[in-house]
Amino acid sequence: MFDWIAWSDIQPVCAVYLTDLYGSEFGPAPEYPVLWVSTGASVASFGEVIAYR
Repeated sequence: MFDWIAWSDIQPVCAVYLTDLYGSEFGPAPEYPVLWVSTGASVASFGEVIAYR
């Protein structure tokens, strides 16, 4: 998602990402805030994580 946003020349205010956070690498942190809404893991390499259970 982050590569696509950069490629599309979109200037987001923030990103809300719905995921289980079980991926191993999300790349470098973008210049905008990221909110992870997670059904699995509770730690991300950047941004804020909210657990969704």
